[in-house]
Amino acid sequence: MHSSKLFEPAIRIIGNIKYTRKIALAGFIFFLPVLLFLFLGYGYLGNQYRSIQKFQSGLHYNQAIRGFFEYILLERGMMAALGHGDSDYKRRIEANFTRIKAAIAAVDALVPPTLFAKKEWEKIKTEWTTLRQEIWDLPPQQSFDRHTVLGDNLLRLMENADIGPHVAGDVDLSLLHLAGILNEHIPALAQGTGKGRAIGVGVILKQSMSLEEKKTAIALYGAIQSHKAGIQHASQTGCNRYPDICRAISPSLSRMEQEVDSFSEMFISKVINADHWPLDPQSYFGGVTQTINYYFDAYNALWKALQKHLDYKLALLTKQIIAISIIAIVMLICLIYFMIGFYLSFIGTLKGLTEAAEMITRGNFDISIPVRTQDEMADVSYAFNEMSQKIKQTFAFLESYKKAIDESNIVSITDIDGTIIYVNDKFCKTTGYTRKELIGQNHRILKDPSTSNEAYRELWNTILDKRVWSGILKNIDKNKKPFFIDSTVTPIINAAGEIVEFIATRHNITELIEKKEQLIHQLYTDSLTGLPNRIKLLEDLKHTRGAVLALVNIDRFSEINEFYGTHIGDGVLLQMHDYLISSLPSTTFKLYHIYADEFALLSKGDDAQDHCIDFLATLHKQIESHPFVVEGNNIIVNVTLGAIVNTNKTAQHLLIDADMVLRHAKRSQKDILILSKIDSIKKDIAHNIEYIGRIKEAIATGRIVPFFQKIVNNQMIDTTQAEPYYQPIIDNNSGAIAKHEALMRLITPEGTVISPFFFLNVAKKARLYTQLTRIMIEKVFAIFQDREDEFSINLSVDDIMDPATVKFILEKMEDPTISHRIIFEILESEGFENFEEVRRFIGEIKRRGGRIAIDDFGSGYSNFAYLIHLQVDFIKIDASLIKNIDKDPNSRIIVETIVTFAKLLGIKTIAEFVHSREVFEVVRKIGVDFSQGFYFYEPQSWPSQEGQNETL
Repeated sequence: MHSSKLFEPAIRIIGNIKYTRKIALAGFIFFLPVLLFLFLGYGYLGNQYRSIQKFQSGLHYNQAIRGFFEYILLERGMMAALGHGDSDYKRRIEANFTRIKAAIAAVDALVPPTLFAKKEWEKIKTEWTTLRQEIWDLPPQQSFDRHTVLGDNLLRLMENADIGPHVAGDVDLSLLHLAGILNEHIPALAQGTGKGRAIGVGVILKQSMSLEEKKTAIALYGAIQSHKAGIQHASQTGCNRYPDICRAISPSLSRMEQEVDSFSEMFISKVINADHWPLDPQSYFGGVTQTINYYFDAYNALWKALQKHLDYKLALLTKQIIAISIIAIVMLICLIYFMIGFYLSFIGTLKGLTEAAEMITRGNFDISIPVRTQDEMADVSYAFNEMSQKIKQTFAFLESYKKAIDESNIVSITDIDGTIIYVNDKFCKTTGYTRKELIGQNHRILKDPSTSNEAYRELWNTILDKRVWSGILKNIDKNKKPFFIDSTVTPIINAAGEIVEFIATRHNITELIEKKEQLIHQLYTDSLTGLPNRIKLLEDLKHTRGAVLALVNIDRFSEINEFYGTHIGDGVLLQMHDYLISSLPSTTFKLYHIYADEFALLSKGDDAQDHCIDFLATLHKQIESHPFVVEGNNIIVNVTLGAIVNTNKTAQHLLIDADMVLRHAKRSQKDILILSKIDSIKKDIAHNIEYIGRIKEAIATGRIVPFFQKIVNNQMIDTTQAEPYYQPIIDNNSGAIAKHEALMRLITPEGTVISPFFFLNVAKKARLYTQLTRIMIEKVFAIFQDREDEFSINLSVDDIMDPATVKFILEKMEDPTISHRIIFEILESEGFENFEEVRRFIGEIKRRGGRIAIDDFGSGYSNFAYLIHLQVDFIKIDASLIKNIDKDPNSRIIVETIVTFAKLLGIKTIAEFVHSREVFEVVRKIGVDFSQGFYFYEPQSWPSQEGQNETL
């Protein structure tokens, strides 16, 4: 044939190569390169291409949103001017409606990048439509608020609609920073400046500024400065990576930053801090509007630069994909050509072997096939011809074997693959099958599902190794009834040492096994629920590695028994058993009942661990939301779940560790706790036990004592005479002593001073904390009773929420000679979830002449609203912001912002952790009122004796 001649060179080359080399050659030359090119090339470049397209789509969508956002800001400002008496803006507002409708149409013409963006945009359109219908009837403040809410929703849409998490991983981080300027900082900057435009116009028109407006204006100033800093950081990051983009956007960003500074200066000096407002409202409105226009000019410049850069990357990716496609096509053609040659090289021999095999199955053994090649197929042909000559002898042997074996008890013969080729009458009687039903079937027809695959692997490994296997197997008969047999499987080997078949002889031992299993079942089974018990769990764990063991404990189960009776408690356990069984995945977990009120879930294998944690959390929620109805009683069951994940410990330690996790969860009042290691629990337990004893002993022996911060005159500092254990707070302006701060310390019998870092949380868990607080208050008040200087004591929100502690504090403050000198420092990082309680406590303290400081400000929530509503007297700026302020410009900016806000609100500031002269000089220069740190002194066991005249 012409096709055969075409491929004769390939047939000649492939036909003279051994099959192992053929496979290696094909895999090396064809399969591996094709897979590498297709997988690495198309996969990587395709992901990059799609990600950039999605990124561009998000940028286009936000560009359209930005147009709508710009007109909303303009409308808000004009409505503010109109609401305060300037009727000239009504015509301009109506003209702006047309631009807004056009902007909406532009957004609607685009496909939203995410479902969130689509829903959010429809919500925003509805909000604007409602606002448009009611706009002429709204009071000025309500109009301002509703426009502001609409603007905030647009900000959130732009921030979240540009790129999804599946795209972010394939887009350069520097581009994401630049996109953040577009989608977050510039719109937020425009929003803040627009608010300032509306507030300023209103103030100028009515020639007055309320306290609430002033607070809002101050917050706007801080937000504007924050977003300006964010733009500077993001643009610097993008410029380092893409200087071409930087060159395109730098003029616009620089002009925008200048406009931000100009507006901020005017806003602070001529609106917020002004006593009267001579500005022309229309000029102010137009100037601020021009500033916002500069923002959007910068937005457009950056947007165009990004689009140009992304278009270039897409073009480059397109060329790379085309190149890979061409290479893949060439390789595929080569693959097809050589595979056809490979096929034709052995197809002739294969057909001959097939025809010869068919003749042998019909009983014709006098046959041979021609040898045409020099590869493995030639070896197969020679072997096949030799085999056909020996088959007669093999069949003769087989007949003798069958006759001998058939005299045994239960007999079967299978081929090398386990297919049944002979059974005797007793085999048919035992299994219930006829001989016709069995012949040609695999022995798996008798396999009981409960018998492990490992047992059969061991059997086959033994007999295939030409050894006799003996053992007990559980089988099932035709009616699916199980039976047990004591089997011996013998491989039959021919003269060449090859296995030709297997003969199995058996004895039925079902009755004996059933009695044994009944005894084992009673030993390992819980009598109430029928579940495996604790003994069975320990037995299963002996051979377990990489498991998840979860304990489910019914909380206050004894109360159920006491209130309803033990028979109701048993009913709850049985329903819990049924519910857990129905909830568990069929192959992942095994359920045990190990104690009266406790169940165990065991999951074996590393692959099960990936899904079990989420499942356990879901199971916990479902149990607590599932009512148990027993004899008409509706019982809500609460459970605590503790689990150990991915451990290689022995069985004994595994169960002990899981129990330890469960008990730790109960002590911590956690409904569910899942851990992979419990070293920290053991360490915490040891630490808690040690420190509870130390605390109780220290309370009993009076070794819970205050240490104090010494106060020095800052203008007379001489660090060469520094004493240990003092930590002063210094007035940065006068250098005078301001106050002492009392710090709790525990003194060991050996005289070691221990910081509360090591024992305060333990005291809270042991319910000793409020006692420590009262001891501190008692001792500190006694020390300062006869002194004239101020002092401060630290309180936590737990102290404020304890009625007895609050009562104790207020009683102490009844003394007017000391109450006006006390300052209570409240830790800011704990948060004020119980805000009204905290504010009520502060009010009581202030009514008695005391003052309030917020400690560690900047380490936690840093909510300036707290400072306004709580009316605090001092802010202690957290050490994390102070310790590197001389080197970290970001820390300095944050501290300057805090100081600015504090001064506007009339609050004094204190810098913590002033540990060097360089740090002290910076905090004094930026206007911090007081300083505190090891640069002056460390904590001391007694306050300064010389008072304000003492110098260092």
